[in-house]
Parts: sequence; C-alpha cells; structure tokens
Amino acid sequence: MDVTAVILADQADPSLSPLNDGIGVAMLPLLGKPLLVHAVEDLAQAGLKQVLVVAGSFTPAAARCLGDGRRWGLEIRVVEGRDDETWSDHPLLVVRADIARPPLVRAFLDQAVQASQGRLRAVANGMECGIDLWRPGVSGMAEIHLNEECRLVDGFSAFHQANMDALDGRFGGLLIDGRAIVDEDGDELIAGRGSRVEASSLLRGRAYVGAFTRIASSSHLIGRVVIGEGAVIEPGTRIENSIVMPGTYVGAGLDVRGAIVAPGCLIAAETAIVTEIADPFLLGRVSSPKEDGIPHNFCRKLSGWATKVVS
Repeated sequence: MDVTAVILADQADPSLSPLNDGIGVAMLPLLGKPLLVHAVEDLAQAGLKQVLVVAGSFTPAAARCLGDGRRWGLEIRVVEGRDDETWSDHPLLVVRADIARPPLVRAFLDQAVQASQGRLRAVANGMECGIDLWRPGVSGMAEIHLNEECRLVDGFSAFHQANMDALDGRFGGLLIDGRAIVDEDGDELIAGRGSRVEASSLLRGRAYVGAFTRIASSSHLIGRVVIGEGAVIEPGTRIENSIVMPGTYVGAGLDVRGAIVAPGCLIAAETAIVTEIADPFLLGRVSSPKEDGIPHNFCRKLSGWATKVVS
C-alpha cells in the first residue's frame, strides 16, 4: 500500500518528570531503545521508505537520535509542527510514539487493504494502539483488531510496566540489541554490546543490561530488571523488579525494589513517589555512557524523603 508515514513524537507528559525532561515521552527507553526507535523499526519492517517525524519542542533530541534514517533503509525527516505540507490528500499512516507495542504496522496494513472505510484504527485486545490510516475523500471509520498487547506510557507505573512486559516477551518481535544467556533454570540475561556483567549476578528471573554498562560481580539482579546503556552498578547492590535509567551510577550497597532509578533520584513505580538522593556517590550520572567516571547529581524536580530501599 502506497502511504505516507508520520510518527507523532511530540508528546510531553509532566507526570513522567524528571525522566522525560527535555526529551519527551517518545525518547524514553524500552529495553534499551527509545520508544521512537521501536516505532521507526516497525515502519522499516513493514517496508515503508519515507517517514516524517513530528517532534514539537523535542525536535533536536529526535533528530540527533534518528539522523537521516539511512541505518534503517529509510528517509526520515524530523519537523517541529503538525502543519507540514505532507498533511495533504495522500493516504496517511499515523503512528504514535508514546505507546509500547510489538511491530504491528505490517499486519495492520495487510488488513487495511481489504477495508473500504476512510479511517482505520488499530485496536489490540480492546486498547487503541496508536496506529491509524487516513484515506482522504473516503467516508466511514472502522477498527482493525490485532491479537497483541500494547501499553500507553502515561506515567511512572505505565513506563515501568511496559519495560517489564517487554522483558517478559509480551511485545513479541521487538528488535532487542544484545546476546542472550540462559541458564539451566531458565533464567535469562540479555547483555548489550561492550557490557561487563557476569551471568551469576542474575539470581533468578530475567534481566536486560544495556551496552557499555558495568555491573560488579557481587551485585545481584532479581526478578525482572532493566538496566540502561552506560550505567555503573557498584559492589553489593541488590536490584529487584526495577529499571535503571541510562547513564546512571548506582553506589555500593544500595537495595532497590520496584523502582525506577535515575541519576540523583529513586521513583517508586506503583506510588510515583520521587525520592531525592543528594549524594552523587549513591545515585549519580557517569561521565560518559561508554566509560567509567565520577558521577554527578542531575535530578531537578523532586519531592519526598531519602531512603535506600524503594518497594
């Protein structure tokens, strides 16, 4: 089907601050890649060639992330507003980048060919999954039902759960970078390029460790754990059912449970309580995502009280 693809990556959700400050929801990571990149890869797998990304005030961040699209075999243009000339009389495929989902565009378009309505919307298990097709000059609206799961990333709990779901394989078909190590008990560790982590660090469950991350051998990962690119986890740390954001330094001996960990703060996934950790040698930012360094605090919009355990 000959369509123009548009990705909406201009969503700003204050409930996700400080995680998305300056970058928007679309740049938040899902198993090591921004949601925006997963959306681009979905379009590339579906055979589309030209993509317009509407990023609003986050245009610089989106443009740096995507470049011109050649690495995916695409032509990508990143613009600020939704009044671009592409919004014309050409069939338009609109994809939201603030929803976690498996690759669905190909299956959606295959079914859309058989439909006669002018607007078609993808629905996965009763939830709109952020994929719409607009045919100018054609009336009617219909839903295309797909037997998959998706999740709107509209808060800390949703962001945390989306990563846990992805780790559990509920968004089948996502392109995940890294090598998988599975032990005799079925526990699985996915380690990204250049990461330093021992399989023995995973006591039980599943874990994703991003590229260039360093995890001390005496640290323990339990349950479902996602650690972003360039993080440093010092000895004696226990991380359970949590996300560690890219570039985060986690000091020795911290016990983190059911949380989102970012430089300078802990966020309880269920209650959305943001806890400041003022000491950058407990939670800070590494100097570079590809090398070890002295951390510094960056967390700005904070509330709550300091603790070493979030459960």
